Amino acid sequence: GYTRELSWKDVKKRCNELKLNTVPEICEFTYDGDIEQLKTKIGFMLDRPSVLDSSHVEEGVCLRVEYDKMDIYKEKGYFYRVLAGIAKEEGKSDMEEAS
Repeated sequence: GYTRELSWKDVKKRCNELKLNTVPEICEFTYDGDIEQLKTKIGFMLDRPSVLDSSHVEEGVCLRVEYDKMDIYKEKGYFYRVLAGIAKEEGKSDMEEAS
């Protein structure tokens, strides 16, 4: 009945022990307080084909912040948001909103 957050290093180690794949790790970096540089870096990761399937646009990236505590922030790509909006207009359900 408790939760224990693992560092990314420990997540990768545990997945390796269980013979599981982690989500794709795009890059690792240390944030230096330059928000514009961070936005540029994230934008570069979003405006390209998906790392999982190059025939699809990148849905989004998660930024995992490990400091005093662990937080995860997600940014969805512009092109993905446009396509998701078009799909909703055509009456197709959004799996994320349905859950």
